[in-house]
Amino acid sequence: MLWGMSMGNLRSRFRGAAVAVAAAALLAGCADGADGGNDASAGDGGTAAENTAQPAGANGGDGGSGDGGAEDRPNPTFDDEPDTQGDSDERDEPARSSGSEGRADIPSDPSPVQTVKPQSGGVAVFTTPSGNISCGISSTGLRCGIASYNDNMPYGEARTGGPIDSVSITDGNASMFASSDVPPWSTGAFGAGDTLSPQVVGYGEAVSHGDFVCLSEQTGLTCWDTASGVGAFMSREKTELF
Repeated sequence: MLWGMSMGNLRSRFRGAAVAVAAAALLAGCADGADGGNDASAGDGGTAAENTAQPAGANGGDGGSGDGGAEDRPNPTFDDEPDTQGDSDERDEPARSSGSEGRADIPSDPSPVQTVKPQSGGVAVFTTPSGNISCGISSTGLRCGIASYNDNMPYGEARTGGPIDSVSITDGNASMFASSDVPPWSTGAFGAGDTLSPQVVGYGEAVSHGDFVCLSEQTGLTCWDTASGVGAFMSREKTELF
């Protein structure tokens, strides 16, 4: 009986010890798993961060520089790029249509411009009754200036300075630019011997010189290059190129 009791006690103790060992092993395994999981998680997190990180300034050109706004400006193409300071959307742009839609048809019986300066092969000069719009036509093209644009500047200033106040039609292209010289219609533009003043073209009258025809109206002045079909409508409020 003593032996039997001793063996029973031993078995009980062995079973208790085995259970304790198994429990300790289980706890150790859980601890290792937790540490391993944390290490794996940190490792994955570090890898993800490294894969998605961008160099400083890598995305700066995607929207911070504002260069895209300047390049996306709509037509027309200015001879002298307008100043791009500030939001370009705040500045109006001359409209450009695919034809003379909305403008009167080219007059079929215009009168020749009466005032032609002899310099530069002959420059025909005229102005509207208000004096706000004046033009000069030579063998190389047409140039008009809108005086009021120097004050209200509907198309802003050129990058080199000065308001965009003039229209040019040359080689089948119509554009706007900022004038920086004495315009050909001004008295004395070609020197002391230039004493001619521009012809005043009344409202409802049309004049021509070379391939160019211009119609004066109370709403504005329209000029066409009859060889190419391009032209411009100019008024105090706006300019439309077509």
